[in-house]
Amino acid sequence: MPTPRTEFGVATINNKIYAIGGYSGSVLRTVEEYDPATDTWTHKADMPTPRRQLIVVSVNNKIYAIGGVNFSSDPNSLIYSYSTEEYNPATNTWISRASMPTGGTVNSVLGNRFIGGAVANGKIYVAAHSNPGSSVPITHALEYDPTTNVWVSKTQPPFSYTRYTVASLNNKVYALSDFGELAEYEPFKNSWIIRPPLSTPRFRTGLASVGGKLFSIGGGQISSPVSTVEEYDPETQNWALRASMASSRVSVAVGEALGNLYVLGGSSNVSETFPSPLTTVEEGTLPPTGSVLQIPTGAAVTAGNGQVTIRWNLVAGATSYNLYMASDITLDRNNYASLSDGAKLVSVTSPHTVTGLTNGKTYYFFVTAADAGRESEESLGSSATPTAPPGLLWGTKAPMPTPRLEAGAAVVHGKVYVVGGFSGSALTATEEYDPVTDAWTTKADMPTARRSPVVAAVNNKIYAIGGMDYVEISQVTYSYATEEFDPSTNTWTSKASIPVGNSVNPILGNRFIAGTAVNGKIYITVFNNGGAPPISSMFEYDPTSNTWDTNKSPVPFGNAQYTVASLGGKLYALTSGSFAEYTPATDTWIIRPSPPQTLSQMRLVAAPGKNKLYAIGGYNASDIHDTVQEYDPVSNVWTTQVSVPVPRHSTTTAEVGGKIYVFGGSFFPDFVNVGGAPTFVRPLPLSDVEESQ
Repeated sequence: MPTPRTEFGVATINNKIYAIGGYSGSVLRTVEEYDPATDTWTHKADMPTPRRQLIVVSVNNKIYAIGGVNFSSDPNSLIYSYSTEEYNPATNTWISRASMPTGGTVNSVLGNRFIGGAVANGKIYVAAHSNPGSSVPITHALEYDPTTNVWVSKTQPPFSYTRYTVASLNNKVYALSDFGELAEYEPFKNSWIIRPPLSTPRFRTGLASVGGKLFSIGGGQISSPVSTVEEYDPETQNWALRASMASSRVSVAVGEALGNLYVLGGSSNVSETFPSPLTTVEEGTLPPTGSVLQIPTGAAVTAGNGQVTIRWNLVAGATSYNLYMASDITLDRNNYASLSDGAKLVSVTSPHTVTGLTNGKTYYFFVTAADAGRESEESLGSSATPTAPPGLLWGTKAPMPTPRLEAGAAVVHGKVYVVGGFSGSALTATEEYDPVTDAWTTKADMPTARRSPVVAAVNNKIYAIGGMDYVEISQVTYSYATEEFDPSTNTWTSKASIPVGNSVNPILGNRFIAGTAVNGKIYITVFNNGGAPPISSMFEYDPTSNTWDTNKSPVPFGNAQYTVASLGGKLYALTSGSFAEYTPATDTWIIRPSPPQTLSQMRLVAAPGKNKLYAIGGYNASDIHDTVQEYDPVSNVWTTQVSVPVPRHSTTTAEVGGKIYVFGGSFFPDFVNVGGAPTFVRPLPLSDVEESQ
């Protein structure tokens, strides 16, 4: 490319690629045309407005340059551009079009530094994030119609605090965040669906579609650029690693011409203040359909007592799979035989369990797909360390139909009912899990959509109480609904609402509530941080009389969100820094020792057969934990147990037949620190289900 540049855009018309704008020591208006057929470049008319981090797309043989910013070495002094400019390659001329909107009712200044865009059905869709003048980032989606020259607002993307790279495929729009989160937008429905994230999350990656697939190319990890290429198949909803680029770079532009991918420019370092713009152009040739076996994806390992179980997704066209292993991290398909514990296990199926391993030793694995004459490239490597379990042994069960976090669960007749929660929005979904058959059944929706409801069972009925509904943390709507579900009739009935307060806490503000059933009544712990000082409360609900008692002894601490469980006729309340035991008969609390790891968003579950409590998952700062901590009420001591296989917070737990079940949750934090201040991040719900034995 004649001009080294980064943070620019490209578009293709008549199999020629146009590189527009960007940064190369200064912000550019330069336009250059690349002809892949002759491998030559031609300078074209400059864009009127110099800018970097802009959107460049083509519609009906015209190219549109939208938005972007202008700054050189100080990102704090940037100038936003809202320009929409149209380029006609046939005449080599530019004209101005309707400017991108500067904001909306919730975001008067768009601040469109973190934008991405793509074309679907002849219209241009823009995903935008901004945070100027606000402690809460705001996301926007916009639609531009080149025919009418009109902008309209659309449903916002499901991820906040991020920049987007965006591409379209099959008239759907895909937005990939800097955390590796992927969402699919359906223009006809004006709705977003969360899709599986990158297997190797990267920031400032390029995204393009070709051959019915999406390709995420390059980007950065921590402080270094990478050459990684991943392919997303919308049919299977799987990501697969593909051949890496020859060079590592961030902020590349990716175009398609003549059925090939072209990766242009970018920076050889991850600095936005002092990037190193490149002239590099690499061509990626796609193999003919079916000529190469796909790499197995979804490789996951679970360590057990002297054994490791490996799972992976099936590959179309593969007739068998090979599993390579060793206790040496340098493992590859050519050296396994010379390594300690090296082996190639042929014709294995997923899941496959390798037994006879040494506890405490770490083993490394990868999988390849094969048929009569071919073998795929290696899957992403995994490692595991077999360990003699102190008590719990985890296994993976059938995933929930609806990925979710902050749901509630209760058990009736040996079946678990998972209710409400969050999956891009607050849920009404009720789903029944049968541990005997490992099968899910959809049940009648709860009338009131909410996340973080209290869910408890009394006399074979399930009660969903309180909760909240919000997408952005600054826009919380509290629910005071009490709704009863009868599994035998699959029906919901409204009951007496949870009171909005009591004499010492007139405004409940029940964002931080938790509850459980003890001796036929449901106890709700409440923390209201809306006052000064914050106030904690304790309410009792009697399902038989359908009445509330708001004058129970309050929890002796009110410093975080609670998680509670009942064991031996007592209630236990746990927060990130405190733990206490409540006796309903005497309406008294006793402070108990906190667990070794004090985490936010843990979930407490009781195992009556063992007379133990378990605190599962959680996070501190941006670190998500797989921690399981066991409490013995007899000895009043906490110990660390075998970790749950998937790190998570805000999960849902239940106990059936002496086994503990963990449903969903999220492995993304609730917030990240930006400039020393906590900034809300939209979490990624999980559908995983784990069972302990």
